[in-house]
Amino acid sequence: MDVDVVIIGLNAANTLETCLKSVSSSAYRDGEIRIFYVDSGSSDDSIALAQNFPGVVVLELDTEHPSPGAGRN
Repeated sequence: MDVDVVIIGLNAANTLETCLKSVSSSAYRDGEIRIFYVDSGSSDDSIALAQNFPGVVVLELDTEHPSPGAGRN
């Protein structure tokens, strides 16, 4: 079974690493889980942190008004 995990964030650097480690350590085998981090305009290190985490696909939204809601739509 393949699983996609979508994590939506805005200035989430304080909690993102813990979240990514938790999802990565799940019982799924390599290749069964894909992790996406959708950033909706962070001004902290969230994007860099996610980009440096192995296997995470980072999607940066270019939005005039940063909001976590942008990543949900």
